[in-house]
Amino acid sequence: MPISPHRYTFSRLLAAALGAIGFACCSQAEQSPGFAAVTTVRGNAQISSTDDTQRLPKLHEIIGINACSIQTQAESELVLSLSNGIGLSISESSSVAVERYTQAPFEKRKEGLQFEPSSSTLTLKLDTGSLGLAYEHLSPLSTATVQLPLGDLKVHSSTIAVHVKDNQHCTIYVVSGTATLHASNSTE
Repeated sequence: MPISPHRYTFSRLLAAALGAIGFACCSQAEQSPGFAAVTTVRGNAQISSTDDTQRLPKLHEIIGINACSIQTQAESELVLSLSNGIGLSISESSSVAVERYTQAPFEKRKEGLQFEPSSSTLTLKLDTGSLGLAYEHLSPLSTATVQLPLGDLKVHSSTIAVHVKDNQHCTIYVVSGTATLHASNSTE
């Protein structure tokens, strides 16, 4: 008895979903610290790691940014290209903590460029100043979150700019794509 097209489609979707769940469970545990390429450095930008070592990023340098903080002074800017395909711009007079940036290893075979070819977790905390994020092809298994004084901003495939003044006033610009704000005083 031949399989109906609807049953065949459902079977493929079920297999894909189970595979994705299995991959998500495995990939979160297998993630390693992520890396970024420095694409623009203007003025005075500084990166501090958890062991209190401080360094000045250099143009075209590949750096690990998991669990670090980044400060820019007046008339300064730092732009990074993350290994998951996200572009991160930190404007002048800003303080950003990279709470977590991890990524699963890339597969040996080429998967294509429709989505990020692995999974990653990016959590930033913007204390003061401005940052921008731009990306279109993050894996559905990946997350990008910006912690703000008013809550967590879950950024989906998008281009956004966020500004925080005095660690309390926030302005969020969603240029394209979508983002969801989970207010810190919300019960959801």
